[in-house]
Amino acid sequence: MKLSEVEVGKKIQVIVVLDEKRLEFESIIAAVVDQSVLIEPIMNDDKTVGFNNHEAAAIYIAEDNKPYAWSGIEIKLVRYQEQIYHQLVAKTQGAPFNRRRAYRQYVGMEGMVNDLHKNYKVIVKDVSIGGCSFVCNDELEIGHNVLVSFSDDKENYSIRCTIVRKYVIEENGKTVYGCASHVANRKIEHFIMEHQIIDMQRRNS
Repeated sequence: MKLSEVEVGKKIQVIVVLDEKRLEFESIIAAVVDQSVLIEPIMNDDKTVGFNNHEAAAIYIAEDNKPYAWSGIEIKLVRYQEQIYHQLVAKTQGAPFNRRRAYRQYVGMEGMVNDLHKNYKVIVKDVSIGGCSFVCNDELEIGHNVLVSFSDDKENYSIRCTIVRKYVIEENGKTVYGCASHVANRKIEHFIMEHQIIDMQRRNS
């Protein structure tokens, strides 16, 4: 779906990283001009936010109630017909965004698990809105509350969760731990969204 195919008057969610903080804003689509979208200006403390041409991501709910997501969006303040708007320009098409709690996004990155007593080196296998799984050489108990953390080249991520299952990989003897989380985690949601878009672009290339 092209960003320019969105419907005027509908809501759109914009995610921007400013000063190493991930911020989310909701706005209304005001107009579609050429290949760009104009949205009602995003305000903070009664002031229009100047994003200084930062890149953003966006989530839009289409008519079929299916969410679409874009990353790498250019966002800036513009004047159009004597009004101020934020302009969104997408470099790529939007990809369907899977918001199910059960959807698992592969990670495969080194990370750390802390159970309030000790740090354990792990491989974070996957994450979802409802939890994560990791591979560890050490023995951990089901029911323990842990903090799972990992980093990519943009951000540090952490998930507070409870170990709910485990099984041993026969080939190497390592243990996979499955964890459940009931705390909203916007960073993880954004991580899943970004990587769904990347995976979709790879499949279509």
